[in-house]
Amino acid sequence: MVTNYSLKAIQMEKKYTITLRLSYDQFAWLGALCRRSKHTQNAVIRSLIENGTVRERITKEHIHIIRQLIGESTNLNQLASRQTPTDSLPLPKDVKRWRSVLTNS
Repeated sequence: MVTNYSLKAIQMEKKYTITLRLSYDQFAWLGALCRRSKHTQNAVIRSLIENGTVRERITKEHIHIIRQLIGESTNLNQLASRQTPTDSLPLPKDVKRWRSVLTNS
């Protein structure tokens, strides 16, 4: 899509102003959403109107938890690949005998 509008022109198109009255609880909830998402009140209200939700920014705690999960999944994958039976692993004599019986049938 090709347009002649610059980003600043699109952002400045917002020419309608509304006045909104909130109760103390609603205002506190809006403030909490702003703090958690690190967005302005305008951006939070626009996001609620357009999407119905406000996405919270990832904190350092979340990043730490994600890194731990990645490390644990890597360890599990390594253990699983080591435990996968292949033809190169030595097999007990009984298993080799049954294998030869089953493949020759």
